[in-house]
Amino acid sequence: MKETRTKAKEKLAKMRKNRGFTQKEMASKMNMQNTTYNKREKGKIKIKIEEWEKLAEILGCNISDILEEDFGQIIICKDQSIGNNWGVNYNYTVPASLLESQQDLVTMLKDENTKLKNENLKFSDEIKTLEKYINENLK
Repeated sequence: MKETRTKAKEKLAKMRKNRGFTQKEMASKMNMQNTTYNKREKGKIKIKIEEWEKLAEILGCNISDILEEDFGQIIICKDQSIGNNWGVNYNYTVPASLLESQQDLVTMLKDENTKLKNENLKFSDEIKTLEKYINENLK
C-alpha cells in the first residue's frame, strides 16, 4: 500500500477545456500517448519546459497562463518496497520501517532533551543554593 501526493495541472486542464480540446487531441498534437499526456496533466509526470512551450503554442496562450510548478511526487510505501526514479517522476520511496525507526529516534531524542533540561534546572538550583551559602558564610 502506498500514499501518493501530486499536484494536478489545473490551469492547463482548464485552458485545454476552454479551447475545446480533449486529452486525446492534446496527446496527438504533443506526439505522445493519451495515457502519457493524462499523467502529465494530472501531475504524475513532470512537464518539461519545452513541453510547456509547445502546450502554450497549441492552446494559443502565453506559457504563464498555464505554467504550474512541479513539486514531484512523494510516495510513502507501507510494504517495504523500494521505488525507482528514472529522472522523470521525481519519486521518492520511503519504506515504512525506515519512517518508523526515524520516528522512534525522534521520540528518543525528545525524551533525552527533556531529561537534560530537567537536569539543567536541577543543577541551576544547586548552583543558586551554593552561591547563597557562599555569600552567607564567607562574608
